[in-house]
Amino acid sequence: MNCWIDIGESFGHFYFRNGNSTIAKSWLLSSRNAHDFILECLKDLDSPPTDPILISTKWPEKAIESHAGDEIALIVTSGFEDWPRIRQPLKSNRLSKSPRRVSPLLDKAYIFGITERILFDGQVETALDTEELAFLIEKFKLTEINKVAIGLMHSQVNPAHEQKIALALQNAGIDTVCSHQVQIPGNEVARWWRALVNSYVAKTFQSLCEDLEEIQKKKQVTFQFVNSLGELSFNSPQDFIDTNFGQEYFLTHFFEKKPVVYLGLESFQILHFKQESSPWMSPFGPISALRKQSHSFSIQPNTFLETDSWGLVNFSKQCGSYEPGPMFFGRALKPQLADILYLENQNHLDIEPLLPFQKPNQERRILESIMTFHQQDRASVSGVVNLLNQNISSQIAQEIATFTQENEVVVCGAFAPILSQSIQEKLGSSTQLSRGEYEFV
Repeated sequence: MNCWIDIGESFGHFYFRNGNSTIAKSWLLSSRNAHDFILECLKDLDSPPTDPILISTKWPEKAIESHAGDEIALIVTSGFEDWPRIRQPLKSNRLSKSPRRVSPLLDKAYIFGITERILFDGQVETALDTEELAFLIEKFKLTEINKVAIGLMHSQVNPAHEQKIALALQNAGIDTVCSHQVQIPGNEVARWWRALVNSYVAKTFQSLCEDLEEIQKKKQVTFQFVNSLGELSFNSPQDFIDTNFGQEYFLTHFFEKKPVVYLGLESFQILHFKQESSPWMSPFGPISALRKQSHSFSIQPNTFLETDSWGLVNFSKQCGSYEPGPMFFGRALKPQLADILYLENQNHLDIEPLLPFQKPNQERRILESIMTFHQQDRASVSGVVNLLNQNISSQIAQEIATFTQENEVVVCGAFAPILSQSIQEKLGSSTQLSRGEYEFV
């Protein structure tokens, strides 16, 4: 592997390695489209890469969170229409008198049951009702739904009914994704959600594929989407969700099977070399996906500040993004974790992708915003900022000690140069942080 493109939620990154030399570039997705930036990066190379250019992307997760997918429907075994909605995660893990669950990705009006039943051993207990299927097809045509996910009980053991439904829908001009194509351990709901999500993000993915196909023709290069194993086809609808974890392959591939503490531009997490067997707990419930064993830190680069129950300024459970960004971008109104690091580093973050967007003289705005939480004078707020900065490294060190049992851990990412020394001081001699030679943002 010598060329990799990672398209995150807010930033895209281009890496090219040839021997000991490395070219690394980043761009803010809202300021430039991926097509133009990739073309520009390829122009800077002496010759086009001969190996496939590997691509990982957070677009599936971004499409889910922003509800930017297609109009879709889900067909399930009759009697199980409510199953996908039962396991919705809570909006907040905090104790509440009236806990609320996250709104599902798909309204119950678009989940359709069909008469059929296959037992756990693959035997057909109830034959597929073809009249019901014909009725559903007409219904989809009337409502102009042209993408359908299919999730039937025990279809991974005997996919006959899913295959019949898919064939009938495809003959009617309706695109399908079947849950039996998932060869990943997991329960029925996790398989159904996977088929649903892959169908949901298909249009977004197709637009990206079209851009890449155009670049392939112009530059005589090839692209390949990757999962956490480093393997995936270019355009495979049943595997779209796995590209969401392609970054994990690159972050663990170069570091000799050691745990990786990734303090990246968009996320803080711990990654292990081993594959994860349990479903990905997405914002909308469990989804079967190929991924590494991982742990997301309780604080992230874009974590907001809030006043806690003791009346103190602390980090909240809510995260923002780089649009509108941290306050030092000059647009946002709520301070984030990145703003604390900005203040503690002489009102400057020496992180190349952020340099073009850091506006001068933002210290006063940030401090005044923190004062509204703390309700103290400016001198006192400076002490609060210092305390919050210490809390960042303390929290990360505590979670490293909890979720890794190795004596040596690799640390990388855009914020690693800023945070690694203070984290090492908190860890002491029990765990040694080492910087990897291959740097990521």
